[in-house]
Amino acid sequence: MRGLRKFCWFSFPDVPPLLNNRWLARNYNRNFSHHTWNRHTLGASTLSNKNHICDSDGRQLKLTITDNASAKLRSIKCANPKNEVLRVRVESGGCHGFQYVFSIQQKSEIMSSDCVFEKKSAVVVVDKKSLSLLRDCSIDYSTELIGSQFKVSSPYAKSACGCGTSFSLDSVDK
Repeated sequence: MRGLRKFCWFSFPDVPPLLNNRWLARNYNRNFSHHTWNRHTLGASTLSNKNHICDSDGRQLKLTITDNASAKLRSIKCANPKNEVLRVRVESGGCHGFQYVFSIQQKSEIMSSDCVFEKKSAVVVVDKKSLSLLRDCSIDYSTELIGSQFKVSSPYAKSACGCGTSFSLDSVDK
């Protein structure tokens, strides 16, 4: 059949066809090495946590950044050439006792006591007090008819207001 190419699941970058076998033999381990991915190795490669903080039981306090949130933070970073990060805080207030506060700040404003989470060059910064209330939470970016916003989903939130900004905790000691 004229005009159809043979399907191949990978291609060699800018290598003449005669050199493909030699190039493959030299570079196979470097470019096509096989890894077994599980939730531990995948999490380590996609989300890095600088300044690890543990709770009183020795469990690491962690935060998950979704792909939508990561993509939005990268687009914010591309739109503004400054080195900007997302800061997430928990303050008392709102209609349920606590409220999430999101702000964009300069990377130079990160303090040494802050916990920094990074996924695909998107950076989220959380202070120690807020991280104890945000542990095991997921930060997402959602687009709805009424607007777009960063949202936090917590396994420990007993109830939350309709807008998703205010919440009350079930138990942090789980």
